[in-house]
Amino acid sequence: MPAAVKHEVLARYGFTSWSGKTGELDHRIPFFLGGETNVSNLWPETGPIPNRKDALERYVRDRICVKATMHVRTAVRIFLADWVTYSRRYGL
Repeated sequence: MPAAVKHEVLARYGFTSWSGKTGELDHRIPFFLGGETNVSNLWPETGPIPNRKDALERYVRDRICVKATMHVRTAVRIFLADWVTYSRRYGL
């Protein structure tokens, strides 16, 4: 990602520095759902990598691409809403 985008995202969330060792700049809507690398779709996710959101992304991708048991628009709504709640709901 361009350095200017990274710095703008971090500034929006009040981070003065970011090494990437304590988390990742993550896409709110994942790439596989059409998410873009822009300021409005990125946020600093602190914690270990891989993280809970990564597990939810794998689960949703499997339901869409392998099992065909979830619609893309449903998946996008999950990530636009409170993804932590959905992660718990799916036992992840």
